[in-house]
Parts: sequence; C-alpha cells; structure tokens
Amino acid sequence: MDLEIARTNMLKQQLRTSGVVNQQLLDLFEHLPREEFVPQSFRNFAYTDVNISLSHEQVMFSPIQEAQILQETAIKPYDRVLEIGTGTGYFTALLARQAAHVTSVEIFPEFTQEAEIKLRRHGVSNVSLHTGNGAMGWGTEEFDVIIVSGALQFLPESLVAQLAPLGRMFAVLGESPAMAACLIKRPSESGLTTRVLFETALPMLLDAPRREYFNF
Repeated sequence: MDLEIARTNMLKQQLRTSGVVNQQLLDLFEHLPREEFVPQSFRNFAYTDVNISLSHEQVMFSPIQEAQILQETAIKPYDRVLEIGTGTGYFTALLARQAAHVTSVEIFPEFTQEAEIKLRRHGVSNVSLHTGNGAMGWGTEEFDVIIVSGALQFLPESLVAQLAPLGRMFAVLGESPAMAACLIKRPSESGLTTRVLFETALPMLLDAPRREYFNF
C-alpha cells in the first residue's frame, strides 16, 4: 500500500469532510507519519477511520476522533497539557507539536517505553512520560488542557481540580453501550460546562473510580 496516498486521502476524505478545517491541524497530520506509531501488523491501516487495536485490550483514537479532539480543545503554544493514556505516543506527539509541554501518564510500562523511543525518533522533546495510574489525576499542578484517552463512568473530582481556569478537558463518559465524547470547560475559577462532541465507545480507563450499585 502507498501510505503517502493513504495519508493524503485521509486528509481529503476523512478530516476535511468531517468538519476539520483548521489548516494548522491538517498540516500536523500531513507531516507526522502515523504508520510509524501504530503496531506493525496494522501499518497498512494507519490512515483508515477505525480504532486500531493495541495490546491489553486498548485502542487508538481514529484519525477523525484525533482531529476533532484537537480542534475542539484548541491547544495554544503556551498551554500545559495532561494526557491520561499515552498509548502508542502518536496522539502525544500531536499534542506536543501544539503545546508548550505535555505530561503523559500510561499505566502499561511497555507502552511508555515504546512511546519514548518513537517520540525521540521524531524529535519530540517537550513531553514528560510517566508510568502509573492517572485515572484520578497526576501530581498537583493545574493544566490548561486535559485529555483522557479511556472511558470514565464519571469525572473524578481530583482530576477536575487539575483543570486550570479557562481550561479544556476531553473525556469519554458513561458506560457501554451509552458513551459520549465530551468537551468540559472551566470558564472561571468555579463552575464547569459540558458539551457532547460525538457518540463513541472506548475501553474503560483501568483502575478508574466506579459508582457503587446496591441491590435491595
């Protein structure tokens, strides 16, 4: 398969037609080779509109999802970004190409190790990779943008507390089969707004808090 042609087709037939019109974003996707981040067995599917499977029953965002998330969170060159779920490192690289710094947390050590190699190979240096459970947040600092790469039943207060004033958060909320990709904003010191971007289904974030249900 000619992956250069596949990448061009993705830009024209997937991203543009799904409402992604930000030229800076389109340039990012054009110049960062997705096939060098996906598992080798899925290399020929790097630019198809699917959630590519990873080990540990995890998946990547599809290209359209990635572009919509980036367009809606509107990352600025001075933004500090927290990413929960590094995965292959591809989305991490997209974030880093826009932000001042990305803190990315991954629960699976081999994902962290592989992502570090790939990010270094592509000259991405404004990323701090950590292995651990980020479902409840990470550290104590505030972030301008928070991206949660797995689904949550609800937003933990400790994670919400790390969203800076005027910050934006992307998270998939709910339980299968009723999940929604949401953009959460903090317009001031207090209060949040939530807007549904699209319906989707992702694996639940490992070790994320869950509601307790009681049978009487």
